[in-house]
Amino acid sequence: MKLDSTGSFAQSSEKVLEASYELSLLIAKAKKSHAIGETLVKPCLLKAADIILGPETKQKNSQIPLSDNTVKRRIDDMAEDIKNQVVKAVKESCFFAIQLEYRCCAMLSTASFNFESN
Repeated sequence: MKLDSTGSFAQSSEKVLEASYELSLLIAKAKKSHAIGETLVKPCLLKAADIILGPETKQKNSQIPLSDNTVKRRIDDMAEDIKNQVVKAVKESCFFAIQLEYRCCAMLSTASFNFESN
């Protein structure tokens, strides 16, 4: 695929990537199997798009990657990003405390820190 002078391919692929992340987040929040993206979500999305908006929109929606491996990778990427944001906030904090507890064969940890947004 080629990029035209207006950059429409780049804009289109950004939207497809954004949709893939958003749908992966919804799958994670629903605590469903990663495979549900390609077995239920995408077929429903394509059927609704075909009925309501027509075959052109159905073709665009079919570009959204929702395989179980892709959904897992997206969820892992988002989790890593959240972890990095928390670690950065703790490092930038003036004060923080870490509490460790041992309960019923499990170690629990809690971190408290002072966070001020700019």
